[in-house]
Amino acid sequence: MTTAALRRIIADAAPAPAPANPGSRGVATVGRHLASIHARWLAEVSRNLLPACSPRAGFWPRWTAVRYLADRFDRDYGLEGELLDGLLDEVEPRAAERLTDGRRALEILRQDLDWIGRRRGTGIATAAVAGAFLQTLRRWCADLERALWSLQVEEVRPQTAELLARLELIAEVRGRPESQATTPGAGTARGPDRA
Repeated sequence: MTTAALRRIIADAAPAPAPANPGSRGVATVGRHLASIHARWLAEVSRNLLPACSPRAGFWPRWTAVRYLADRFDRDYGLEGELLDGLLDEVEPRAAERLTDGRRALEILRQDLDWIGRRRGTGIATAAVAGAFLQTLRRWCADLERALWSLQVEEVRPQTAELLARLELIAEVRGRPESQATTPGAGTARGPDRA
């Protein structure tokens, strides 16, 4: 996969814009907060999973993707799940069903990716599952933002507001240059950092 192709895929990882509502400009809504959080989260997930999306990826890029999912992704996804659980009664029934179905699909793909990505000689299968996982995650994030776009932050329960604040804090840290690589030297052409 070429560098240009990888950049195009990363650019496509941004969530679909939530619906514009001219009457709510400047109002703090859960959906607006999630759009900002998801933009950073999806960029990080893409950086860590895209190398495994190539059928030619060797064992180590696949292993790195699996480790990222276990080490960092699961924490954030767990918080997103808690947030959704706390707000599901605020979401219209069809959107709630889409979000629940998307969540199930993500969990199945996550388990499949963990199982396949740990084995040698599974480049094509890993690439397919990793690509499906990324697409499903992007769609789920965009659906969650749309479902909560008009819900004002002041209207949510304190526990839900605390979860949203934790996700924002994680997103702020994620945006710092020192947090961009999950392994030392991963972002350099030289290889591992030497102390």
